Amino acid sequence: MPTNNTKADIINDAYSKLRISGITVIPSPENIEKALFRLENYMRELLGYGVDLNYTFEEFPDTSSEHNLPLDVYDAVGWTLAQKLMSDFGKGFNPDPILITQSKAGTSYLFSRISIPVVQYPNRMPIGTGNRSCYCSTYYQGYYNPLAEIPIDAKIIYQGETKDYNEDFNPVIDEGETISTYTITTDDGLTKVSDSESDGIITYRISASDTAYGLNRVFFTLNMDSGRVLKTKVNFNVKSIDA
Repeated sequence: MPTNNTKADIINDAYSKLRISGITVIPSPENIEKALFRLENYMRELLGYGVDLNYTFEEFPDTSSEHNLPLDVYDAVGWTLAQKLMSDFGKGFNPDPILITQSKAGTSYLFSRISIPVVQYPNRMPIGTGNRSCYCSTYYQGYYNPLAEIPIDAKIIYQGETKDYNEDFNPVIDEGETISTYTITTDDGLTKVSDSESDGIITYRISASDTAYGLNRVFFTLNMDSGRVLKTKVNFNVKSIDA
């Protein structure tokens, strides 16, 4: 039973969909490699349009690597990739209507996920009394504060999602030094579910709340056996699944 987790799973799904057009040839290794190249390019193309699917890009793509796509876009990506592979089998001039219809529907669904950036009002613009409440922190605040910028290297996680990560601290650990104890804390939008440390690498599981959005951080404090204390943070960009 397919796992649906790897890039090979997406490619095999696309070739399965191509059989609707009468293509019964088993894909060769060259076909698979070409499909992987098309998949990577298509994901970059979508990202250029503002459709961020959290796809795992690689310098040297591998079909066994996990794609990290949300489950709700899996079918749409399969249909659109299938259309891009039609010409390899001489079907580009006479495509199957079902495949074209499904591919168009898939494209529309993917583009419905374009992330529209939040517009920051300038700090010279008054908040306005209608946007104030005596229970909020802006009661005595007359103007908008700037939003926190999200670093470009921030890890992406979606609202309600739980994911595993690891951080390698060996580059900042001195020779012969080890981590005695450590603590992990998070901003309010994230929750640390579990963690472990082995040979200077901390593996941890993070869950994003359903209401979290934008920049959230995970803070690490490492107590070394030498007496040194190291502190660092990891930035997360929490996104809405509907964005």
